[in-house]
Amino acid sequence: MADPFYEPYDRDEIAYGDVPSSLVAAFAEQNGVTGSALDLGAGAGRDTIALAKAGFHVKAVDLSQRGLDRVMQRAAKSRVSDRVEIKCCDVRELKILPGTFDAVVATTVLDHIPMSDATKLWRKIAAAVTEEGFLFVEDQTTEDPGCDLVVGQFADAPVSETADAVINYFEPIQLLRMACEPESNLRVLS
Repeated sequence: MADPFYEPYDRDEIAYGDVPSSLVAAFAEQNGVTGSALDLGAGAGRDTIALAKAGFHVKAVDLSQRGLDRVMQRAAKSRVSDRVEIKCCDVRELKILPGTFDAVVATTVLDHIPMSDATKLWRKIAAAVTEEGFLFVEDQTTEDPGCDLVVGQFADAPVSETADAVINYFEPIQLLRMACEPESNLRVLS
């Protein structure tokens, strides 16, 4: 199968850059928590590297082998290769056990798979977070400029570099509702 994200992760100016998501960076820097982390849809590793630098052992998972190659290049440059493991696969095929990760990051992953699969994956990753752990999920919503709904069409923010791979756009508070379901056993911070 061809790598659907080869081009965005092969450029000199890698898709999404090298600055980690602000909430992930704040968690990694401030909590002093170490342990195991899972970065689903790791891309070229902006969050993977931030977590590894903070002391986490990170499993970076992505459908793009080119993105994962860039993760390992960045890990070597940052001298954290010993704390980064990569796995190239469809996130729906990944075995994720409950209570196994102190941090789970899933940036623009649930929107790249059908909603029925996204719901199943959500439940798996919510259950995978340890009691004191951290879950960061970010997805494209109907308000994003790449969405063909009226709200998104008139947004003045830039269109995501992988917007053409979005299968479903979430309603603006849909992830919040999912996080507040009693079985998710999560406490929402932001």
